Order: sequence, then structure tokens, then C-alpha cells
Amino acid sequence: MERMSLPLIHIPTLHRYTRNDPNDVRMGEIISFVEHELPVIQPGDVCLIGFPEDRGVIRNYGREGASSAPDRVKEMFYRLPASNYQFGLRNFSGSTIFDFGNVDTGNSLAEAQTRLGNVVAWVLHRGGIPVVIGGGHETAYGHFLGYVETRKPVSVLNFDAHLDLREVLSDGIGTSGSPFRQMIQHPSGLLDRYGVSGIQPNANSVDYLDFAIANKVRFSWLSELNGHGFQTENLLLPEDESVYVTVDIDGFSVQHAPGCSAPQVIGFNPERMLPLLLDLGKNKKVSSLDICEVNPFFDRDNQTSKLAAMLIYNFITGLSLRS
Repeated sequence: MERMSLPLIHIPTLHRYTRNDPNDVRMGEIISFVEHELPVIQPGDVCLIGFPEDRGVIRNYGREGASSAPDRVKEMFYRLPASNYQFGLRNFSGSTIFDFGNVDTGNSLAEAQTRLGNVVAWVLHRGGIPVVIGGGHETAYGHFLGYVETRKPVSVLNFDAHLDLREVLSDGIGTSGSPFRQMIQHPSGLLDRYGVSGIQPNANSVDYLDFAIANKVRFSWLSELNGHGFQTENLLLPEDESVYVTVDIDGFSVQHAPGCSAPQVIGFNPERMLPLLLDLGKNKKVSSLDICEVNPFFDRDNQTSKLAAMLIYNFITGLSLRS
């Protein structure tokens, strides 16, 4: 075992879930919690990483509170069954699921994003699959920095109501609205492609759409994503070698996701998105995932946190079906 050298805060024992029923095992009972030593990661192992950060949301004039999402979403995830009988999984024994706890986000947003990149890179180096729980969508830039650290080209697929291509502020530090412009403009040139699905005309300006077109961003509207002819295959291109998937929970309507920084009147259909996350988990091109913008402060009955947990659960189900 390698001594802890990553900027992480582990999950206290009291926060871990057990039902104490051998006939009803839950996810929290099969997870390997990372504490004082870093684990030996095998290719395909799932690594949950919390990113309790919302300074980017605040800088983007959004509603504070997403920094508390990782713990709440994990709490909901731990309670899900450690099986998925609908897809023939009596257990998730195909790979180990590690919970790395939360990134220690430090004293600035830029430091927090660099630290997240360090953790993501450590996992990618070993063939693990990072599943990051934000935080605001500033999470995405820190996640991308993990690929930069590994010198690994990546295509990014975003599910979102917004393009998130805003200009970086005058201090040179981004916001929750700028991560994909930062990726496009990163001097490493390691962003192969940025695609965003589910954007809404009422949530994006013409100038940012012009920027998207000028930079060959592949985007589709919410009406296309929710349409009857939509197929998961529409999202990935043959030239994509490694794909990082990011889901902004504000892409769902307030009916399904009231707990977010920028709630939408209309949005993704969960009955479309849940199987889509399973399909993406099954696809061997997909190398990591994050879920962003859950804000428990504005949630009702943990509805949004439960939705985020289900998205992760379906993605991990897909990973378990890859072979």
C-alpha cells in the first residue's frame, strides 16, 4: 500500500451506511473506503471522488450550496442495492468500487481544480475510472486537468442546458460557466472534441453559440435529445478514443431536479437519461464521469441527490456489463 499522498479528506466511519441485512446488501456495504493508505487500483475499478466546491458558482452569480452535494449524493448512493437484477447483476463483483472521500479544496478555486486534477490523474494512470461528484460545473475544468497531467487526449461529452463557454474573468480564473472554453483554449491542446447535448435556446446567448460554431463544438438541442429518434450512438464519434462524460443536473427540469443552482422549467427526461448513462457505462471509450451542480440547500426530500445517485448507479451498472 502507498501512504496517502493525495489532497483528500476521507469519509468518517459514522457517515458510512449499513442496513445489517445479509439478504439486502447495499452499495455502502461493498465500497472500499480509502483512508490512510492509497489502494492498489486494477484497470476498470471505479473511484468515487467528491469535489465539495462552489466558488465557481458564486463567481458566476449562481446560488451557493453545491459544495455540500458530494456528501449528500454519496449518502443516497450508499443506500442503493448492491445489485441490479434487471440487468442480470446479482452483485457488482466485476470490479472494486473505491470511495476516495472528498478533495481538500484548499484556499482558492484554482488550487481546488489543480488538486482535483491530481487525484483524477492518479486514478487514470492506474486504469481506474474516476466518478467525480461536484460541486458546481467548475468541477469539469479540474477533472480535465487530470487528463492534462497524464498527457492523455480526451473528448468531452456534456449533458447540460448551457454551453458553459463563458469568458474567463479578468483575474484569469474561471467560473462554473467557463470550463469548456478553458478546455478549448488550454495550451496543452489535449481536448480532442467538445460536444454538448440538451442545450436550451432560452439559456444560451447568440455570441456563445457563435463561439461554439467557430470552435467546432458539436451541440444538440433539448428537443433533439428528448426526441423519439435519438440514439446513444449519436453522441460518440468513431474518432473518439477516450471520452469524459459530464452531467449538469440543471439540464433536468425543476420538476425532477429542484436542488440546483439554475433550475430549468423544462429539461431532460430521467427515463431517457438513466438508460443513456447505462449505455455510456457499457461503452469502452468512456473513461470517466462527473455529476455537477446538485445543490442540497434547495432540494426537496433529497429528490435531486437521489437522481444524481441513480445516474451514477446506472453508469456503474453499465461498467459492470462491459465485458
